[in-house]
Amino acid sequence: MAIEHDITNIVSKTHMYKEIFQQPNIINQTLQNASKLFPDFLNLFEKNDYNLSIFGSGTSYHAGIAGSIAFTNIIGKYVPIDHASEWIYRYPRKGHNLGVAIAISQSGESGDVIRAAQNAKSQGLKLVSVTNVLGSTLDELGDLTFITPAGEEKAIAATKSYTSALALLLEWAIKLGHEHHIQQESLSEELRNVSYKMEKILINSEKSMKELTDYISNYNIVYFLGTGSNFSTALEGAMKLKETGNVYAEGFGFREFMHGHLQLVSEETPIIIVLSGEEDLSVIKSGIERLGNLKGSLFTITQSKEQNIETTITQNQMSLGEYVDPLISPLTLVLPLQLLACYNSKKRNLNPDKPTKLSKVTL
Repeated sequence: MAIEHDITNIVSKTHMYKEIFQQPNIINQTLQNASKLFPDFLNLFEKNDYNLSIFGSGTSYHAGIAGSIAFTNIIGKYVPIDHASEWIYRYPRKGHNLGVAIAISQSGESGDVIRAAQNAKSQGLKLVSVTNVLGSTLDELGDLTFITPAGEEKAIAATKSYTSALALLLEWAIKLGHEHHIQQESLSEELRNVSYKMEKILINSEKSMKELTDYISNYNIVYFLGTGSNFSTALEGAMKLKETGNVYAEGFGFREFMHGHLQLVSEETPIIIVLSGEEDLSVIKSGIERLGNLKGSLFTITQSKEQNIETTITQNQMSLGEYVDPLISPLTLVLPLQLLACYNSKKRNLNPDKPTKLSKVTL
């Protein structure tokens, strides 16, 4: 029996793999539930001020970054995002008109998120809790709680809870835009159809990710680069690889990587670049040429061939074959990176479901 078939068969039995493929159906349910709950979310704001902020830890923080960018771009008002662990040190003190805070935690028991949520409430903010677990501490703290339909996540490395939380934020950002008389009908329609595209992307990505796994499994340092909303995708892709593969992986904003971090590029450092199509190609091209001159092994993941990336960049490429608006693209571009982490873990004879030093709840 072929080795590739053996690996595929083994990987397909992991909880992580199964949960990755559950995501399209979960996104559909998330969007339906989010739409129903939106009027309650809207009622939390006073005088239509729409002061909003987001916090979370780890993967939840990454979802918050993409959500923050969506809110800010759609409603035209900056929505800050912060690590839950840093919230109490950075946020204004009681007495300000602080509005509403969204706290995200898959388990609802993350110590950092709970402490930040308690602090937010003590300052007079209304708290929206986003969690998988009904009856969790975060659920009990919330003035409003969204229980994601992701259900129990058996793999330690979060996948479906990430995209479910992100889909909620995108849906509410679009609807809040409507309240500002900012119509986003095309964006709303794309979000409604994204689960269908996610399903196709997952199926079409496996072969490319297995091939990429064969390469990166030989290295212990991997960098992920992204821009705009997909800065969060770079962070999340790196975290998944780190959690499941014992790999030193880091995510960066594409141009930010050129400041200092460039010193670490060599033939021993694979670099994975995610591109949504919103990037300035002249900037991307110059950066990639510079990385290539330093002997970095570059891999680009684009949304579709219509982006015409291949005419300007002569590196190893994978196209998702599907295009969505850049604000929505973190839902799709993260999928091959999740698969990459799962396959890489098994290739290294590790268990992607149970990293040896991690637990589902960080106290």
